[in-house]
Parts: sequence; structure tokens; C-alpha cells
Amino acid sequence: MSEESENKPLNNSEEDKISEQSVLYREWKEKCASKTSVVPVITNMVGKMKLKTSHKELDLPYISTHLRNADYQPTRFNGCFVRFDKPKGTILLFRTKVLLITGCKTAEDAYSISRRTLRLLRRLGYPDIVPETQLQFVNISAKVRLGFPIDLSEIASDKTISKDMVYNPDINAALYWKMKKPKVTMVIYASGAIIFVGARSFIDILKCLHMTYVFFVKNSRDREHYSQRNVVNDKAILEEENGRQESDPKKGQ
Repeated sequence: MSEESENKPLNNSEEDKISEQSVLYREWKEKCASKTSVVPVITNMVGKMKLKTSHKELDLPYISTHLRNADYQPTRFNGCFVRFDKPKGTILLFRTKVLLITGCKTAEDAYSISRRTLRLLRRLGYPDIVPETQLQFVNISAKVRLGFPIDLSEIASDKTISKDMVYNPDINAALYWKMKKPKVTMVIYASGAIIFVGARSFIDILKCLHMTYVFFVKNSRDREHYSQRNVVNDKAILEEENGRQESDPKKGQ
């Protein structure tokens, strides 16, 4: 059975939610860029939705045999995977009428894939299936490269925030900083690369970087060299650090 290629317009609640998030996103993106000169890039979004239908549960074996790109192996995992290419993302369906979506990099893609999944399920014998709860993002991951090395040992020794950190260089080279407000976990590497996990919105990630950037500059390995506000815009410094960290193999060729 072929999937519908056309995407129907968003409903009013989805449009309002995305519009509101877009305004806040632009505001915090401008604040973040003006202070740090770098902006995180989303790598994955995980969303959750509860479905409502007159059926007691979803027939995953039947669904997996009637949908393209569907994979159901109950001996390994109790969910059915349905993969989409345009937009790219993966749906996980469970018998309990729970839908998870992962692999998306924008909220628009996540909403689009969830709507396509509902239309497909209606054609497979669930004509009354509708969302019982709105799609909620439970985990957003992003990454950013500051452009300068960080002294992780000095950060971990700061008594004011050390209780929120986990750093054991003998086991893992990264420092884990679990922030409470906003609730985001940063995985920090000495090279200046930071991975954000556990966020509920991309705005929380922007707030997190906006709040901590000055602290990272203060604890950089060469404070005099990286004390300027627009240090990330300095191409010479970036080329020097990229060569030292081998962050981009193409530049090394």
C-alpha cells in the first residue's frame, strides 16, 4: 500500500503552537547569536502521542504487513517501526495505542509524519482513530562547537556548580552538567564541542547556552586568546583550533 505524498495543512492548534514557538525561537536565537556568535543545531527530536480508537489495541502484526517500510519483530522489541523518507523520521507504534516519533529535526516534520501515520491507520481498519493527546516533545538533542578548548578540570572544581556535574576522566572524557533551570543536560568535551540532551524545547537549549557561554569563555584553556566577545567570528582562530582538534577532516586534506 502506497503512502500519501501530499501533506495536508496543519490544524489551528498545531499552527498556533508552532507560530508561538517560532516567535520565541527567533527571540532567543537572536539573543544567543549576539552573545555567543554560535547557535546549536538540532540533531534529533523525540515526541509522544496517545491515540484514541474504539479498538482495544492496535494489531501490530497486521499493520506491519500492510505498510511499506514497517518492521515488527516482537522477540526483539514490542513496538512496530514505520520509517519515512520525506520528511525523514521514524514512528514507533505500540499495542497500547501509544505513538512515538523520533529522527525528526523540526517540529513541522514531526507533525507532518504523525498526521500521515494517522491517515494510514484509518485506511487499515481504524477509521475513528484520532489523537487523544497532542504531540509532546519529550527529548530534544542538539550540538554546538564553541570554537575554543575548555578546561574541564577547572569547571569540575568549581564548588558552586560541581554538585550538578559528573566528571571522571578515567572513565569518560566528557563532563556531564545537569542544569535544573532550564532542565537540560550538557555533555561537554575539552575540544569545545557540547551536546545538549533531555530538553523539552529548543528554546531551553538556547537559554542554556546563553546562560553558560561566558562561564565557558572564563574557563577556556587560553583566557587571553579567547577573551574577546567576537572570538568565534575570528576565522584565523577557528582554523587554528580546527587544525589542532581535527574537527573537520576535509580541511585537513
